Amino acid sequence: MVRQMAELARSLSRVEEQEFGVLDGLCEAACRQLQERLRKGVKPEDCGQCFVLAGAWLALAGLEV
Repeated sequence: MVRQMAELARSLSRVEEQEFGVLDGLCEAACRQLQERLRKGVKPEDCGQCFVLAGAWLALAGLEV
């Protein structure tokens, strides 16, 4: 799922190649953060592409800071 987030984030923004490693780390962090916010019993897969999209945007926001 992190890989999907990173690929989507790259397609949504102009991420420089030298920032790919940082973006991957931010996607991992976003994935963990979003998983913690899910209701009990709900898995990321239950959210479909919304989970991936939310993580991609969180990672991109972190990259801008």
